[in-house]
Amino acid sequence: MNNMFDLTGKVAVVTGASSGLGRDAALCYADYGADVALLARRKEKLDEVAREITAKGRKAIPIVCDVTDEHSVEKAVAEVVEHFFKKSIYY
Repeated sequence: MNNMFDLTGKVAVVTGASSGLGRDAALCYADYGADVALLARRKEKLDEVAREITAKGRKAIPIVCDVTDEHSVEKAVAEVVEHFFKKSIYY
């Protein structure tokens, strides 16, 4: 039987990833094989979580993003797509 929690080959986008539940979720996704885009406002904390994820052998990209700002979210989405899927999206 396949592992229903296997996220190998998937990309998780986690907001609030610099601490608390967001950080825990990001680490959990990585534990199950996903690469992770980490979004939050605190760059230093995002960098710490990204290091933890890459130490698990997964890819991670820290992206400073304010989810209350539409332009910030659009920019973050474009960065995720370009980083993980090698496509450019411009807003």
